[in-house]
Amino acid sequence: MNDEELIIRVREGDNLAFEALVGKYRNSAVLFAYGYLSDFHIAEEVVQDAFVKLYLSIDKYDSKKASLKTYLFTIVKRLCIDSIRKKRVDIVPLEDNINLSNENIPEEIIICKEEYEILLKNIEKLNDNYKKAIILRDYDNMSYEEIAHIMDKSLSSVKSYIHRGRKKLFNFFRKECGK
Repeated sequence: MNDEELIIRVREGDNLAFEALVGKYRNSAVLFAYGYLSDFHIAEEVVQDAFVKLYLSIDKYDSKKASLKTYLFTIVKRLCIDSIRKKRVDIVPLEDNINLSNENIPEEIIICKEEYEILLKNIEKLNDNYKKAIILRDYDNMSYEEIAHIMDKSLSSVKSYIHRGRKKLFNFFRKECGK
C-alpha cells in the first residue's frame, strides 16, 4: 500500500495504517534526528513526538506540496531544533556507543566492522550540513530536492554539501586506513 492510500485510511481512523506508516519511516527518521542530536535516545524520543504530531495533523497534510516523508522529516527537524534549544544537548561521539567484542568473529567481519567504525567516527567530524546531507542522501536515499526542502537550503548547496562531505570522508578514511 502506498503513502496516499495509507493516509486516506489513517484519516478514516485506521490505526493499523498509521502503524504501517510508522514502520515504514521510523528508522530513517531516527537516523535523521540523530544527525542533529548525536544521541540515539533523544532522537528516538523526538521521532516518537514527530509521529504524534503527524497523527494529529494528518488532515493538514497536502501531498501536492510535499511527499509524506518530506513532511514528516520537516516535523522531525523542527522538533530537533526545539530539543537543542531547550536542552542544550551535549554531543556524544558515536564511536563511544559501539561496543564490539572481537572474540569468535571472523577476521573479515572484524576488518569490515573496524572500517565501518572509522567511517562513523569520521562522519562525526563533518560539519552539520555535510553530515545531515550525506545521511539523508546515502542512508535514507532521499532525492536532492527532498534534502533541500528538509534542510531549508538551495539545491546547489545540498549538492555541494554532499560532494564536499564525501570528499572529506574519503580523505579521512584514506588517512586512517592507508587506502
